Amino acid sequence: MLAPRLAAGLLALTLLPVSTQAQEPTFRTSAPVVLVPVTVTDRRNQFVEGLKPEDFVLTSDGKIKPFHMDTAESVSAPLAIVIAVQTNDLSQATNLKVRKVGSLIQPLLTGDRGRAAVVGYGDTSVLLADFTRDPNILEAAFEQTVASQGGDTARQIDAVAYAAQLLAARPRGERKILIVLGESKDRGSATRLGDALKIIQQDAVTVFAATWSPYRTAFTTRGNDAPNASNPSQPPPLPSPPNPYNPPGISNTSGNVNVLGGVGEVARILETDSVKELVRATGGEKLGFATLKGLESDLTRVGEELHGQYLLSFPAQDAAPGYHELAVQVKNRSGLKVRARLGFWVSEKPDSRP
Repeated sequence: MLAPRLAAGLLALTLLPVSTQAQEPTFRTSAPVVLVPVTVTDRRNQFVEGLKPEDFVLTSDGKIKPFHMDTAESVSAPLAIVIAVQTNDLSQATNLKVRKVGSLIQPLLTGDRGRAAVVGYGDTSVLLADFTRDPNILEAAFEQTVASQGGDTARQIDAVAYAAQLLAARPRGERKILIVLGESKDRGSATRLGDALKIIQQDAVTVFAATWSPYRTAFTTRGNDAPNASNPSQPPPLPSPPNPYNPPGISNTSGNVNVLGGVGEVARILETDSVKELVRATGGEKLGFATLKGLESDLTRVGEELHGQYLLSFPAQDAAPGYHELAVQVKNRSGLKVRARLGFWVSEKPDSRP
């Protein structure tokens, strides 16, 4: 079993009336505070630890801001994570692998205090498991991802907006994360990408993604990926609720999908990489996998990042309602890459959540 670094989650809401304990500088205020999770990597894409507040420069709308800094290990806010899994015909071969990682979510990602929800998306978004820390419920939800809603539609951006609604209903003392397991590009959403970006940025959701290609994973699925293939006498999985993916009239029993055919697939090359835009705007990371081992490696890396970031914060009592740009740099250190959210929103209405 993979063993990640586990630490308490850190707080990352867009705006939160809070009194922060300080090192340098000290903020003691009831004004809204902007919290900016920051990831720093080196030329080998390894996480850089041990940086101090004086190593960073934080700007908002081009103006340098004094800030307070914590690390994920020094704060105690739990994580609220939605994992959105593509569940259409094209994903069935991939989800024979995805269904096996349900047991890794709690140890790798949420930790002991966090909670995760699982959403399947194809033609619609379906809640497979509400927020829980119970590993058995999460495993059962991931088992359901091998079922298909039928067809090639995968409304990824709609699923992002749906996940944002689930996260917005969480207590504001939780750090909000969305992890997408699917293709890089949307297939048929009604929600526009710009609208989804605004929704997730308003509630400071950080988006990570582990993407796959139907052209590759269809050829890396082995016989032992299929249920009970390696052991015909193995008992069936635990009973689960009726599958919401196959309404009457939809059947996909052959499992044979022509993922390489069709003019539409060629045209998709020119479409926007929606996952890339989502992770870039929110400071997350886009990874990729074709095998079960690759997926496990991706989840391990996301867990290490979630539990090892720097947290910069500053008061925003003078910020006007609307969107404000953010930028974070590391001083006097060449070859480092800094990832952080590109901006924050100030609402005209106060946050009424408890």
